[in-house]
Amino acid sequence: PYTLTFIPQSAPEKGPSEDSSSPSAVRADPLAWAGATTLEKIQPGSLDLIVRLPRAGRISGRLVDQDDQPVTRKEGETRGWLQISALGTGGLIWVDVAADGTFRSPPLDVGRRYEIRVGAFPGHGLGSASDVIPGPDEVRIVLQRTHVIRGVVVDQNGQPAPSGVPVHA
Repeated sequence: PYTLTFIPQSAPEKGPSEDSSSPSAVRADPLAWAGATTLEKIQPGSLDLIVRLPRAGRISGRLVDQDDQPVTRKEGETRGWLQISALGTGGLIWVDVAADGTFRSPPLDVGRRYEIRVGAFPGHGLGSASDVIPGPDEVRIVLQRTHVIRGVVVDQNGQPAPSGVPVHA
């Protein structure tokens, strides 16, 4: 679905034109992120308006671990995020990830390439996919399992090291 917005021609010092003979513009904005289209110099009184919109597709996929097992979360758990950005635009779309690790984007412009970034899933590291094009192929993003290391850092005499000592694992 798209929202059509009428944009009257305006002069910077006068604001929108009240002259019904002045050409205007119509902007078609997607409710998701399939790209906007603006038609300019539309003559008032036209009965037919044809707006050619970019073809849209979706990105869908699954989050898996290094053993190709689905990265799941408990139903209702809100941790974990997935964001999609169109390369070179800086805009972001946040996408819900189902409890079984699957996701599906809103309609996106198939003429663009996208990057997907994933994180904050308990027990897993970050993941990403680059140069993704919307379409029927499923995207598989691997999140490496993480592990907790517990212990006590000691100095050369076996005494607990002072706080703030860096530890690299």
